[in-house]
Amino acid sequence: MVRWKELEDSEPEFAARCRAVFDAGLHKVLATLDASGAPRVSGTEMDFLGGDVWLGSMPDSRKLADLRRDPRLAVHCATIDQALSAGDAKLTGIALPGDLDTWTELTGKKVPPGGAAFFTIDLRSLTLTRVAGDRLVIEHWTPEAGYRKSDRA
Repeated sequence: MVRWKELEDSEPEFAARCRAVFDAGLHKVLATLDASGAPRVSGTEMDFLGGDVWLGSMPDSRKLADLRRDPRLAVHCATIDQALSAGDAKLTGIALPGDLDTWTELTGKKVPPGGAAFFTIDLRSLTLTRVAGDRLVIEHWTPEAGYRKSDRA
């Protein structure tokens, strides 16, 4: 499993910029795979807690059923910066069941009435795309290849 903490340790500046973009808005866009294998997008919230990336879901939601069936996912920051000067962040990974007691300890919150499911994310990639003048700057990280940056006119 690749935790957010490992990315922060290996690429602290890149991780901090990506986190700032994710944290700029409360809501994110989660992509999962439905039972037929087709993509499904859902709104979600995402937190950086205890060195991990956490997602939550209400019981009986479609995204919860999707993640239990196939844990592959992508999360997009739901861009609010129209100029993309700070960037547009997205990550991919594998949803791993999160411990409710750990989530409660880390957040200081109670599990919502009716219950909830929580996941941590085993990171597979992180991308930050931004506009700098007349250039499109793409920064990308994977556990295998590490960090790389490119830009296009």
